[in-house]
Amino acid sequence: MAFRRSRLAVTIFYLWSSQNKNIMKTTFLSIILAALVPGVVLSQPFPYTLTSYNEAYVPINESTTIEPGIPWDDPNWIVPIGFTFTYMDETFTEIIISAPGSQVFPMINEQQIAVLIPYFADLQNASAVEFVSPVRYVTEGEPGFRIFKLEWSNAGFYFEGAELGTFNNTINFQVWFYESTNDFDIRFGPNSIKNSDVIHFFGQPAVLLGKNVELTGESWEALWSLAGDPSNPEVLLLTSLGEMGPSPDQILSGEPADGQVYHFDTGIVGVEQAQAQEAGLTAWPTVAAESIMMRHTGTEPIAAEVLDLSGRVVASWTVAAASSRYDITALPAGHYVVRTAGFAPVRFIKTN
Repeated sequence: MAFRRSRLAVTIFYLWSSQNKNIMKTTFLSIILAALVPGVVLSQPFPYTLTSYNEAYVPINESTTIEPGIPWDDPNWIVPIGFTFTYMDETFTEIIISAPGSQVFPMINEQQIAVLIPYFADLQNASAVEFVSPVRYVTEGEPGFRIFKLEWSNAGFYFEGAELGTFNNTINFQVWFYESTNDFDIRFGPNSIKNSDVIHFFGQPAVLLGKNVELTGESWEALWSLAGDPSNPEVLLLTSLGEMGPSPDQILSGEPADGQVYHFDTGIVGVEQAQAQEAGLTAWPTVAAESIMMRHTGTEPIAAEVLDLSGRVVASWTVAAASSRYDITALPAGHYVVRTAGFAPVRFIKTN
């Protein structure tokens, strides 16, 4: 079996949920307030560029299901991602999936974690007796361009099950890690959510990203949240909280729609191009729906390949030295790299 259970008995969120789920909001608040030390978090720039767009959600197939057949709640698993990945300046080859259901993190050391919570809710198998909510993963692509995909399928909510005895609200979402760039995605699929105030700790969904979080919950270097319109949220550094945790304006205002993608961009064109290079090939605008302009500093036209982040060539162009327009309407929404001989690659984002 490829995954294994984490050797850690507790994490900051596992501590909150395992003691008493019904008072978790109050416990969450007390730990967060202790952690938000003025002067520590205020100067932290967000290390990624967020791009939001919509792309058809595709469930992952031919994957490994974690503990198939066993209804789960408060998971505590370790999963290999198949390559070396860097998140929040920490490099790792496996992740821990922990309570309250979708907390993902690598170990920094025995005291700290870099945490990613793609959907902050107390998730569980959407049945008390039958296995109906697989959590599964797969690593796809060629070395250098591999993508690790992790999916929560048809996940239910603890609070609805405990309070109402039903699992009418369910959610599908994925996390993708890109080997070539250290970018990552949070991707949402269909949901049946009708009662947000029943299933969520704060009445609304939350996406949280933390750097150097103490396992004791006493402090961390920085904590960010996605806030506002779920179709185009802003990244918010959490420096203050309300009496019961994040206020409505500090988290998403509603559920992400089917097909919603949050892409977190490191700015690296490829891991091998991580060091700064003199720009000889230029593309603009870097976010477009119909066309982009390109030029280079040479004198003759050059051949160029357009690759998606899995390394697949999706188009071939001839790029002139003078500024020229290139049609991208046939490309699916997503992130692309333009590669040529002699110049550092450039990136652009195709939107719908």
